[in-house]
Amino acid sequence: MLAYAVVLSVKDYYARRDVRQEIIDFCRGRWAALEGEEAEKRTFIRYWHRGRSKPLTINTEHDIDEIFKRFFWLKPRTFYASAGIYKSLANPQALEAPDNIAASTPTFDVDCERGGFKDVMSVVGLVVDELAKLGISRSVYILWSGNGAHVRIHEGAFSRGLLQRHNPLDAAYAIVAYVLKRIAKNVEQLSKERGVSLKVENLMDIKRVFTAPLSLHRRLDLAAVCLKPNEINDFDISWASLESPRHNPAWRDFSEGEADNAAQIALTEIPGYFAAASEVRLVVGEEKTGAARESPRVAAIGRFQIMALLQAARYYILFGDLDKAKSFGLNRAIFYAWAKKRGTATTRRREATRPAYETREKLVASVGDEQAYLSSEGWFTIGGDVQTPRDYDREIVSRIERFIPYEEAWAKAVEYVRSFDRKVLESQRDFYEKVYQPVRDKFLREA
Repeated sequence: MLAYAVVLSVKDYYARRDVRQEIIDFCRGRWAALEGEEAEKRTFIRYWHRGRSKPLTINTEHDIDEIFKRFFWLKPRTFYASAGIYKSLANPQALEAPDNIAASTPTFDVDCERGGFKDVMSVVGLVVDELAKLGISRSVYILWSGNGAHVRIHEGAFSRGLLQRHNPLDAAYAIVAYVLKRIAKNVEQLSKERGVSLKVENLMDIKRVFTAPLSLHRRLDLAAVCLKPNEINDFDISWASLESPRHNPAWRDFSEGEADNAAQIALTEIPGYFAAASEVRLVVGEEKTGAARESPRVAAIGRFQIMALLQAARYYILFGDLDKAKSFGLNRAIFYAWAKKRGTATTRRREATRPAYETREKLVASVGDEQAYLSSEGWFTIGGDVQTPRDYDREIVSRIERFIPYEEAWAKAVEYVRSFDRKVLESQRDFYEKVYQPVRDKFLREA
């Protein structure tokens, strides 16, 4: 009986017109997600049907009613939506296409493990101040999620001109990473002064979702309320009361082009999301050591590095040349990152040729049925840039070494790739689909 009363209370809360309107306006055009009441294992719903043929969307009040009707067994409680706004949400495949992203909301996730809302807001202030220095103010808003906060830049702060030159997710990812690097020492110092563990994370990802305005927290009886930068010092936890939340609907405000300059600066120093590998997460703040760090959690080593490592192992197993393998590994990682960014098919089968021959004054090498250009020195090249073993060491080995010894990672890669038939390794499509794709988000997880 008690459980029924709690569910009824949640339904009553979401029956409010003002609550529904905030959720609908934020979720419109985004890939939505739903979480039920707390259970032993967190459960997210992201599709309308079990067959996962239709992504969950919230565009009207009817959608909210349908969610409570269709997923009653889950006891719906918390609404989320992707940072990305899509041109089409017709099918799951559309969600993987970079050119289907129409806009992206830069989001800083602020958390405090042993402190309170005032400690969180002190870090929020650091982020907001840094954004102001970069010329971004009107488009900034803060969402108190119930146990932490998000600092968000309205997606409309990027002009159409900038988004024609850069993928929206690239711009959003870069600007968050850039700001975090600029405030890392200040967050560390603040943690020491307050004696609590404060951190800010870059969680920008093509599939990650964030709490919708006025949604309930997944465990606490608090509402996710929004506020503007000039309200930070006045904020109190009572603002998140379910009975009468103090919520600022001005999260919709933005100034088009306000974030352009900052994005252009950030993209000169920080690789965009697709180039940097989509699973890399930057975290700044203090835990036990008080040092700025990159989180060594699952997928801390990105897809870009995993692709390069496995491609290098592939070449080494086929030809036995370690230096050439490094060059090939980095070359293929760059190629796939470039192709993914443009939504280009990358597994088209080509006819195998001799190991190397002259074509229009360029050397072309074949690895099975896959071809790549060679420089006059014999290293692989793409886009006018040559990938040398030293480049591989700098961009791949050094990254992996932050988390595990590279020799350990290399041995595991060779062992894994060697387990496949040679025909698989000589096929571009088979290598991508059978070797790389199944492990791209979990390889080296337990290494």
